[in-house]
Amino acid sequence: MRKGVIYARYSSDSQTEQSIEGQVRVCNEYAERNQIEIVENYVDRAMTGTNDNRPDFKRMLADAKKKQWDCVLVYRFDRFSRNKYESVIHKKALKDLGILVISAMENIPDTPEGIILESLLEGLNQYYSAELSLKVKRGNRESRLKGNCLGGNRPYGYDIVDRKYVVNENEARVIRYIFKKFLSGLTTIEIAKRLNNRKIPYSKGKFSPGNIRKLLRREYLTGIYCCNDEYFYNLYPPIIDREIFKKVELLRKHKMFPRESGIIYILRFKLFCKECGNPFYAEAGSSHLSTRYRYYKCKGRKQLHICKSDVYPKTFLEDVITNTLIDFLSDKTNIDFIAKSLLERYKQHKNIDKVRKFKEEKRQCEIALNNIQKVIERGIYNATSSTKIQMLENRIELLKAEIAIEEGKESTKYSKDYIARFYKKAGLLEGLEFINYLIDKINMDKKTMDIYLNIPYTGTFKDNKLIATLDIRKKQSLKTRTYIFKKTVSIYI
Repeated sequence: MRKGVIYARYSSDSQTEQSIEGQVRVCNEYAERNQIEIVENYVDRAMTGTNDNRPDFKRMLADAKKKQWDCVLVYRFDRFSRNKYESVIHKKALKDLGILVISAMENIPDTPEGIILESLLEGLNQYYSAELSLKVKRGNRESRLKGNCLGGNRPYGYDIVDRKYVVNENEARVIRYIFKKFLSGLTTIEIAKRLNNRKIPYSKGKFSPGNIRKLLRREYLTGIYCCNDEYFYNLYPPIIDREIFKKVELLRKHKMFPRESGIIYILRFKLFCKECGNPFYAEAGSSHLSTRYRYYKCKGRKQLHICKSDVYPKTFLEDVITNTLIDFLSDKTNIDFIAKSLLERYKQHKNIDKVRKFKEEKRQCEIALNNIQKVIERGIYNATSSTKIQMLENRIELLKAEIAIEEGKESTKYSKDYIARFYKKAGLLEGLEFINYLIDKINMDKKTMDIYLNIPYTGTFKDNKLIATLDIRKKQSLKTRTYIFKKTVSIYI
């Protein structure tokens, strides 16, 4: 009596264990009729047959090398593989070991004609798989164009109502908090710890640095979803502002500062050299007495060797900048001046760039839509016309909503008191959070420092800056180096 094994597989979550049971039953019946002793069953659940990356399939191929059985029974050849190229390779490898692949439902004779029939069946199986894949992709795309979700697990921040994603406000507040704290300089470990201390759940579990990093990468939180190089704008309602997402993305990609246990360079990503335009890196070294010294050093000097800017002690420079800002913001006259100046500029340019951009895009979409309709009126129509029309109409509706939101914003939000409160809040923060909340960037050379302040709203007002004039002289001796700091502060709006 020959010895054999059974290989069974089903390909999607829509199928069940009954599919496996049916395949195994039919294979066992075939084995009994043909006097084959079954010594092992190999089963892959919810695994595609278009490639060989299947755990039990790999285990079966490995066990075949032991030559303890001489045939593999499958329900149909498409259970073995739907990829004709891989099917031929693996069947050849088994055949070289003296093992045949037998279909319980497809009676293939061991003749030259049988070779042609088996090849034809494998080709049909691969064709069926490829055609099914195209149909599924086409159906999924149509669902996305209509703004319908495709099922699966509910993404954090959203609920599913009538096949549409709607914002879960409780979770959305958590997501906004995560983005805000990450921009303020907190690490994903610190953010996860804070959320878990407040006993805020994440998908019935706890927050971890890993799932926070995943949320920070989710572009669909801005209302834009990309699939197969195609963008969909009506699938996910936005939770995060696009500009905030871009800032987070830039911050994630920066790797310019080395990590040293317990040491935080609070001016990271903020400090730039006026002389060569490069950022300042972290620099550290030890003396012969093992005393550790830490500095900020321009990349142009550190790596590129094109700059002669000074090297500044970490603690000294951080204290200078922090104390200068604290002193400046402690003066009510300075805050009132900033608030008054920004408010005047806001009234002159209220969201003008953003609204203009939305209106121009809307105009271009309307022109494209009108052109397609003219072509259809001439009797020229193809399969993609309706899809393009639907995409353009969806985008136009979304742009109308964006324009209405921007034009309808309450002007009271941008009052003098609102702006003043933004800068006063900085006084409640410390260290890295203080710097990230208040500073956009710092340009400095040997004598002057331009500190660009953040503003309480996104827009075109990036040129407001607090300028601190530095006079830093080095007094050299064999044992000490003294830095002298003199400052005059003025504000330019």
